[in-house]
Amino acid sequence: MPAQTPRARRSRRALPAPLWVAALYLATAINEAFPHPEHASPLIEARQVAIHLIGYAVLAALVAHGLSGQGHPPIHVAALAIGLAPLLGLGQEALQTILRQEFRPIGSVIDLLVDTLGAALGLYLYRRIGKSGQTLHGEIIK
Repeated sequence: MPAQTPRARRSRRALPAPLWVAALYLATAINEAFPHPEHASPLIEARQVAIHLIGYAVLAALVAHGLSGQGHPPIHVAALAIGLAPLLGLGQEALQTILRQEFRPIGSVIDLLVDTLGAALGLYLYRRIGKSGQTLHGEIIK
Protein backbone atom coordinates (compact mmCIF):
# COMPACT_ATOMS: atom_id res chain seq x y z
CA MET A 1 0.00 0.00 0.00
CA PRO A 2 1.50 3.38 -0.98
CA ALA A 3 2.38 5.84 1.77
CA GLN A 4 -0.13 8.62 2.32
CA THR A 5 0.84 12.17 1.58
CA PRO A 6 0.75 14.67 4.46
CA ARG A 7 -2.19 16.38 2.79
CA ALA A 8 -4.16 13.12 2.67
CA ARG A 9 -3.47 12.52 6.37
CA ARG A 10 -4.62 16.06 7.25
CA SER A 11 -7.77 15.62 5.19
CA ARG A 12 -8.55 12.33 6.89
CA ARG A 13 -8.09 13.91 10.34
CA ALA A 14 -10.28 16.90 9.45
CA LEU A 15 -13.16 14.97 7.85
CA PRO A 16 -15.06 13.90 11.00
CA ALA A 17 -15.80 17.50 12.12
CA PRO A 18 -17.84 18.55 9.04
CA LEU A 19 -19.55 15.15 9.02
CA TRP A 20 -20.54 15.73 12.66
CA VAL A 21 -21.91 19.19 11.78
CA ALA A 22 -24.02 17.58 9.04
CA ALA A 23 -25.28 15.02 11.56
CA LEU A 24 -26.19 17.78 14.05
CA TYR A 25 -28.16 19.68 11.42
CA LEU A 26 -29.86 16.52 10.16
CA ALA A 27 -30.84 15.57 13.72
CA THR A 28 -32.23 19.09 14.21
CA ALA A 29 -34.34 18.82 11.06
CA ILE A 30 -35.65 15.38 12.04
CA ASN A 31 -36.40 16.57 15.59
CA GLU A 32 -38.35 19.56 14.29
CA ALA A 33 -40.35 17.35 11.90
CA PHE A 34 -42.22 15.86 14.85
CA PRO A 35 -44.57 17.98 16.96
CA HIS A 36 -43.55 18.98 20.48
CA PRO A 37 -45.89 19.68 23.38
CA GLU A 38 -46.50 23.38 23.94
CA HIS A 39 -45.13 23.24 27.47
CA ALA A 40 -42.33 20.73 27.66
CA SER A 41 -41.63 19.00 30.94
CA PRO A 42 -38.41 19.77 32.83
CA LEU A 43 -37.16 16.28 31.91
CA ILE A 44 -37.49 17.05 28.18
CA GLU A 45 -35.76 20.40 28.66
CA ALA A 46 -32.92 18.72 30.57
CA ARG A 47 -32.59 16.21 27.74
CA GLN A 48 -32.35 19.04 25.19
CA VAL A 49 -29.62 20.76 27.23
CA ALA A 50 -27.69 17.48 27.50
CA ILE A 51 -28.01 16.89 23.75
CA HIS A 52 -26.65 20.36 22.96
CA LEU A 53 -23.88 20.06 25.54
CA ILE A 54 -22.70 16.67 24.29
CA GLY A 55 -23.14 17.48 20.60
CA TYR A 56 -20.99 20.59 20.76
CA ALA A 57 -18.43 18.98 23.08
CA VAL A 58 -17.90 16.27 20.46
CA LEU A 59 -17.69 18.91 17.72
CA ALA A 60 -14.99 20.91 19.55
CA ALA A 61 -12.97 17.75 20.19
CA LEU A 62 -13.23 16.78 16.52
CA VAL A 63 -12.16 20.25 15.38
CA ALA A 64 -9.20 20.20 17.78
CA HIS A 65 -8.26 16.71 16.60
CA GLY A 66 -8.50 17.78 12.97
CA LEU A 67 -6.17 20.73 13.57
CA SER A 68 -3.72 18.94 15.86
CA GLY A 69 -0.26 18.25 14.55
CA GLN A 70 -0.48 20.96 11.88
CA GLY A 71 1.60 23.56 13.68
CA HIS A 72 -1.29 25.82 14.69
CA PRO A 73 -0.77 27.68 17.97
CA PRO A 74 -2.96 26.13 20.70
CA ILE A 75 -4.78 29.43 21.23
CA HIS A 76 -5.87 29.43 17.56
CA VAL A 77 -7.12 25.85 17.82
CA ALA A 78 -9.04 26.75 20.99
CA ALA A 79 -10.51 29.90 19.42
CA LEU A 80 -11.71 27.97 16.39
CA ALA A 81 -13.01 24.97 18.32
CA ILE A 82 -14.95 27.13 20.77
CA GLY A 83 -15.78 29.98 18.36
CA LEU A 84 -17.47 27.67 15.89
CA ALA A 85 -20.02 26.59 18.49
CA PRO A 86 -22.09 29.79 18.67
CA LEU A 87 -21.81 30.32 14.91
CA LEU A 88 -22.98 26.82 14.05
CA GLY A 89 -25.50 26.98 16.90
CA LEU A 90 -26.89 30.16 15.37
CA GLY A 91 -27.37 28.30 12.10
CA GLN A 92 -29.06 25.48 13.98
CA GLU A 93 -31.39 27.96 15.70
CA ALA A 94 -32.20 29.54 12.32
CA LEU A 95 -33.06 26.11 10.94
CA GLN A 96 -35.33 25.43 13.92
CA THR A 97 -37.03 28.82 13.48
CA ILE A 98 -37.66 28.16 9.79
CA LEU A 99 -38.95 24.64 10.33
CA ARG A 100 -41.26 25.46 13.24
CA GLN A 101 -42.16 28.89 11.84
CA GLU A 102 -41.70 30.43 15.25
CA PHE A 103 -38.83 32.26 16.90
CA ARG A 104 -38.10 31.47 20.55
CA PRO A 105 -35.52 34.07 21.63
CA ILE A 106 -34.95 32.93 25.21
CA GLY A 107 -34.61 29.27 24.22
CA SER A 108 -32.25 30.22 21.41
CA VAL A 109 -29.99 32.27 23.68
CA ILE A 110 -29.89 29.46 26.23
CA ASP A 111 -29.08 26.94 23.48
CA LEU A 112 -26.22 29.12 22.20
CA LEU A 113 -24.78 29.44 25.70
CA VAL A 114 -25.04 25.68 26.24
CA ASP A 115 -23.46 25.06 22.81
CA THR A 116 -20.50 27.28 23.72
CA LEU A 117 -20.15 25.69 27.15
CA GLY A 118 -20.26 22.25 25.52
CA ALA A 119 -17.52 23.24 23.09
CA ALA A 120 -15.33 24.50 25.95
CA LEU A 121 -15.93 21.24 27.82
CA GLY A 122 -15.12 19.18 24.72
CA LEU A 123 -11.87 21.07 24.15
CA TYR A 124 -10.92 20.68 27.81
CA LEU A 125 -11.57 16.92 27.73
CA TYR A 126 -9.74 16.53 24.42
CA ARG A 127 -6.66 18.28 25.80
CA ARG A 128 -6.89 16.45 29.12
CA ILE A 129 -7.05 13.06 27.41
CA GLY A 130 -4.24 14.06 25.03
CA LYS A 131 -1.95 15.07 27.90
CA SER A 132 -2.54 11.87 29.80
CA GLY A 133 -1.96 9.75 26.69
CA GLN A 134 -5.07 7.73 27.44
CA THR A 135 -8.50 7.33 25.98
CA LEU A 136 -11.62 7.60 28.11
CA HIS A 137 -11.44 3.83 28.51
CA GLY A 138 -7.93 3.97 29.98
CA GLU A 139 -6.15 2.57 26.91
CA ILE A 140 -2.71 4.01 26.20
CA ILE A 141 -2.45 6.03 22.97
CA LYS A 142 0.73 5.38 21.05
